[in-house]
Amino acid sequence: MSSENDLYVAWLYIEPASLNWGNIELSKSFDGGVTFQESQFINSDGNYSTAAPGKITLPVIRFDQHDRLYVLWADGFDEGQNSFDVYLRYSDDYGDTWSERLRVNPTVQGDQWNPEMIIGTDGRLHIIYYDEQDGSYRPYYRTLTFTGDEYDSPVFGTPIPITDSLTSSSFTRPGEYMGIQLDSDGVPHIAWSDGRNDEMDIYYAHGIVETASSLEPVIILAGASVIASVILIVCVVLYIRKHQRVNVTN
Repeated sequence: MSSENDLYVAWLYIEPASLNWGNIELSKSFDGGVTFQESQFINSDGNYSTAAPGKITLPVIRFDQHDRLYVLWADGFDEGQNSFDVYLRYSDDYGDTWSERLRVNPTVQGDQWNPEMIIGTDGRLHIIYYDEQDGSYRPYYRTLTFTGDEYDSPVFGTPIPITDSLTSSSFTRPGEYMGIQLDSDGVPHIAWSDGRNDEMDIYYAHGIVETASSLEPVIILAGASVIASVILIVCVVLYIRKHQRVNVTN
């Protein structure tokens, strides 16, 4: 929702005939959701995504404090790599025109998918996503700040692994969502699921400093199913949002 209380909705469109699983559509409403404008094809510049078990990614849309609109998603734009990458586009005119796509993950080998983000009061984007390399994957955290007179020069932070533990790629569906929130000090709090113990469990980590140069995972629930994982991640994010800061001890 923009500062003018206009509604924006983005979704993943699946073409049944071609099994193209990656078309990102966006529509907006100026009458409180009674009617919506014709949808826009956000990644029409080249989406080569095909069915990837467990890696269907829902788009993320956010407004910053200046009403810049961001869309974050994953697709197979780089056809030569035959893999998923995480991309970002932004609009400074409420979705009428869009920037060129920016690739969030620096490594193009393997799949990077399932992104989520939150925007700080300073305009910095805090992005998380799964990164798969050599038959295993784990979640990563990366920041993005725009500089310059038009705020159109992207400056990425160093990608930081949220955990040292790896999950075998045999776990093809770690859960549709990860969760990230910032507390009142701008410290990121992150919840995700992984299979380090040969089962999908829920984990939580928080940044020690603002740049999250150190993250300490703490297990929340052992032996959770994927469905329970998704529900619990949502609950954790809502709890963080309500209480702003969580004190965790190992």
